[in-house]
Amino acid sequence: MIDYNKIMDEVKDLVRKYLNLGRPIGLAISRFRIEVGAYWVLGSNYIVLNQNLVDALNSITIEEREMRDIILVILMHEYLHSLGFQGEEETRQKTREIIGAFYGPESMEYRIAEEGPWGLYPEIMHYPYKIEDSITFQKNFDSESFDYFS
Repeated sequence: MIDYNKIMDEVKDLVRKYLNLGRPIGLAISRFRIEVGAYWVLGSNYIVLNQNLVDALNSITIEEREMRDIILVILMHEYLHSLGFQGEEETRQKTREIIGAFYGPESMEYRIAEEGPWGLYPEIMHYPYKIEDSITFQKNFDSESFDYFS
């Protein structure tokens, strides 16, 4: 079982250490085109993760650690968007920079940041998926950051 909260805590910690930036963020899950790992809507407080991609990766039985690494890179990319990095190439570069600084350029995390899960596992592009309009918001996600609403 993927612990999205733990992964996001790590993302926020790395970004805070590297850029001295941070903000509260929520997570939602939906199903959309397999070519997209997640998205953040400008001005929102949620990253929406693609369950189709998670299912496709699970179908090729990658190791749990690799799945964690992929989710970490995807969430970091979208989190950086939420912090003001709007251009895709700028955000990809910043993701690689942060990942490289903490994990090194030889790490699996860095390979994922460079190639994406689609480059490492091209067979996932053939995974049969369905698109849904519904979004499921993750409860208690990043709850420490949202305490000030209580």
